[in-house]
Amino acid sequence: ERSWLASHPSVRVAIEDHWKPIEFVDGEGAFNGLGLNIMQLAGRYLNISIQPVAASVLKDTTELHQAAVEPVLEGTPPENGPWLFTRPFMQLPLAVVTLDTERLVTTSGDLAGKRVAVHDHAGLADYLSTQLPNAKIVNVSSQDDGLEAVQNGKVDAFVGPTLSVEYSVVNKNLRDLRVSLLPQLQYPVRIAVRSDWPIFVDILNKALDNIPQDQI
Repeated sequence: ERSWLASHPSVRVAIEDHWKPIEFVDGEGAFNGLGLNIMQLAGRYLNISIQPVAASVLKDTTELHQAAVEPVLEGTPPENGPWLFTRPFMQLPLAVVTLDTERLVTTSGDLAGKRVAVHDHAGLADYLSTQLPNAKIVNVSSQDDGLEAVQNGKVDAFVGPTLSVEYSVVNKNLRDLRVSLLPQLQYPVRIAVRSDWPIFVDILNKALDNIPQDQI
């Protein structure tokens, strides 16, 4: 493992640009957020350089491995898929956003039969498909698109990590929306690593085990 790290002194990490405060580009054009912070902590522990790049590079199919890591994902890697996953290192509570004129959502069962928008990233749509089998999951390209869809009546609700949902509703002054916690739903966060780097998954698991939880 030490030899592998010595031959891979720099790792490119894909970061979303509009998912505050989890992953984003700040006002000065720099990458920021929880996902990058976690990778930087791991990088310091492993003595390697973490180089953030726009997650949009992953959509370019003309060249493989433009980014080696995505820091905030959940899921079970499919056979021969592009990613391997670390163990879950954090549980993010989920929340639901509805119009404030709608009935208060208090449990995940209240979403049965509802059109529920989900940011199509981080394995969240697949996770919620299993957790909300009676809801109609609608994938959207960003959290902002999901919140706008609620405002426009295109969907009944939007579900996402409480951390990012509350940030958007409060900081964008979306007064027509209501955020309700879904304590039954916890999103297990993993780090995704390119599938031909299985050794780095083991290395990251060890690094994450040694980073104090209060730093994460």
